[in-house]
Amino acid sequence: MEESVELHDAGAAATTRLSQLGIGQRAQPILTEAIRGAWSGDAASVTVHDVASAIGLLMWMKGIRRLRDGLVPLGWTVARSHNFERVVHPARPVAIAVAVGTSGVGTAEPMRTRYPRGRALREEVAARQLQFWETDAENFPPAVPSTWLLVYHIDRTAEEIRVELSLPSNIDKEGHVTSWRERILLDALPITTEPEAGTYHDDDDREAYEVPVAFRAG
Repeated sequence: MEESVELHDAGAAATTRLSQLGIGQRAQPILTEAIRGAWSGDAASVTVHDVASAIGLLMWMKGIRRLRDGLVPLGWTVARSHNFERVVHPARPVAIAVAVGTSGVGTAEPMRTRYPRGRALREEVAARQLQFWETDAENFPPAVPSTWLLVYHIDRTAEEIRVELSLPSNIDKEGHVTSWRERILLDALPITTEPEAGTYHDDDDREAYEVPVAFRAG
């Protein structure tokens, strides 16, 4: 039976829970700033001449880079395995990776990751489920850090990027995270910089841009 999600609203509840995880006042702003910076400094400069997946790729690459830029000086360390990029807390069993989610991100509505996750996270979630159901979780020291996903969703209608830090509890056979043990909602970010050209699609089925191709004689 799947456990229910523990939801922490943005604001005081989120701040308290982040502190309990060892993400203190200096580190907390870095979470949303990593996503803000990935968008305004990198993804928003994408044009129709970039590859179709450019926004998603830049948000992932630059998001994790900016997360590390902020957290490594605070003692966090870089971790990567099987193409799974994370940053790990210096003293707590907590790691953070970056992912894009569906429209429920940052709200009390259900949400999932938009794209499949890799082998490393699948194995970790499976091991965590075994830990919770077959042992006393409070007395069972985790062999590896629990990876929380810094999940974002670009909402063009609301002109905001919603963000949350959430702990996966189930991954479906296609590789999407479909349920969560905890969700910590963070403050939404206003979209203040637009892509230079093209039509951005923020739905669940296709990537960032549709590029019209026209042929002419001569």
